[in-house]
Amino acid sequence: MLLASAAVGVLAWSVYSIHSQQTAGDSSDDASVPMQASLGEGSNTVGTPALRLGMSADEVRVLEGDPVSMHGDLWEYGPSWIRFDQDRVVDWHSSPLRALHTGEPVQGSR
Repeated sequence: MLLASAAVGVLAWSVYSIHSQQTAGDSSDDASVPMQASLGEGSNTVGTPALRLGMSADEVRVLEGDPVSMHGDLWEYGPSWIRFDQDRVVDWHSSPLRALHTGEPVQGSR
């Protein structure tokens, strides 16, 4: 019974993650042009903005959308997170379950 409950929880989390990625993708399409201009050299390829150290919280919100939860200077996007210091990005962790826009290819489990 415990195993079945865990399986249902994992399935629910997967559906939620896919849904939030799709809605974040829909809203970020409208904001991509201003974001490209404001990011400039921080982009990994032409026209593709990416998370970088020193970004402001406003730039992160445009790129990643609203976090699932915020705990002080830590913004959580499901299993991924971004840490701020004085309103600037200082660290992050991008999980393949809900990857951040880091410009790096998403790697699956090994």
